[in-house]
Formats: sequence, structure tokens, C-alpha cells
Amino acid sequence: MSAATGAGTYPAILRILHWSMAIGFAFVWISGVLTINLEGLGSASGDALQTTVRNLHKSVALTLMLLLAVRLAARLLLGTPQLPAHIPPRERHAAHLGHAAIYALVVLIGLTGLAIADLQGFGNAYFGIKLPALYPVMAKVAGWSVDSWSYVVHAALAYLFLLLIGVHVSAVYLHRKQGIDLESRMIGQTPRARWWVDLAAALLIVTATTVLLGALRGHLTLAPAEIPRDYSMARMG
Repeated sequence: MSAATGAGTYPAILRILHWSMAIGFAFVWISGVLTINLEGLGSASGDALQTTVRNLHKSVALTLMLLLAVRLAARLLLGTPQLPAHIPPRERHAAHLGHAAIYALVVLIGLTGLAIADLQGFGNAYFGIKLPALYPVMAKVAGWSVDSWSYVVHAALAYLFLLLIGVHVSAVYLHRKQGIDLESRMIGQTPRARWWVDLAAALLIVTATTVLLGALRGHLTLAPAEIPRDYSMARMG
């Protein structure tokens, strides 16, 4: 069995968006963890670096949300290839639900990321362009301090997203072992180009390792340290 058994390939624009967004997600994950870890530098230059990394994190994340809109529009206009007939109906349904969950999480993670700064009154910007606030400034949400609420929810959704990406990549490898070639659908080439999938898996492993190390540093805690130090300094000013 191979891609030649009716699997087809995605349109070029969807393949380009898929891999571009994959690289973008890896950057956003790593920069998000660095934003927290840079607090330990304890200097003015450290504050400036932390602010730069966070601004890039936000701007690239917002770009990914825009690209998602383009990707969904392209899917509707151009269509997508059917899954190979060898895949059982249950797995087909799981694949469709998994993709829908990934798309939804991209939006939710982006919105909660914007909430972190808006709720606290710091505001957001897109590559230096100030954005209108989506959320009112407030001290608590559902009885939770916004400092804790926004960071915990944003991080929890992001970890769930990473888990789903891991399931997605694992499913591709599992089907490869079963003789069903899914890689060619998103690569647009023969199975000999599978090194792209291996590269994607390597990026996932590196990102997951970085994220786990960041988690050990308290990325999901409710402690006051969850408030980035440069935000705290700005509030004091």
C-alpha cells in the first residue's frame, strides 16, 4: 500500500501552510518557555531580552492564527484528498476530530494569550503595532486572580495542543508501519521524501523536551512568579 492507492496529495498552498505553521508552532513553544525562564537573569538587559522574546512570541502566535484562517479558507475552496480506503471508519472519525481539536486549540490558545496582558492592563502589540484590547482590565475572573487564571489556562491549553500534535505525528508513523503512506499527501512527493516527516518528529521531540524543562521550572504554578518580571516592573511604574 502507498500513496498511489487513492490517497492523493494536498494542494500546494495547504502543504506550504502546514509546514510553515509547524515551524511557527515550534518557535512559539520554545519562545514561550524562554519568556518564563529569562526571569532568572535578574538584570536590566535580562528584562529587555525577556520583553523582546515575549513580543516575538505574541507576534508569531498571532501570525499563526491569521495563517489558520487562510488555511481553513483554502481547505473549503480547494478541498482535501480523501484518506486511503484501507483506514477503518473509526480511525477516520478520530482523525477528523483530532484536526478539528487542533484548529480550535490554536484559536483558544491565542485568545488566552492575549488575555494575559489585556486583563492586567498591559496591552498587546503585533510587531510593534498596538492592538485594541479584547478584554477589560479586571482583578479577578470567576473568583481567580487574573495573574494566575490567565497563565494557567493558557499554559494548560498549550500543553494539550502539544499532546495532540504528538498523537498526530505518532498516528502517521503507526500507519507507515501498517504500509499506509500518509506522508506523501502533505509532502507532494514519493515516499522517499519521508525525511521531512522525520524532521518534523525531531522538531517535536526537541520542542517537547524544552517544554518539559520549562514545566519543571514552575510554568504551571500559581505562584506570584508566574507574573513575568518585566510586566511586574511595568506595573510598578
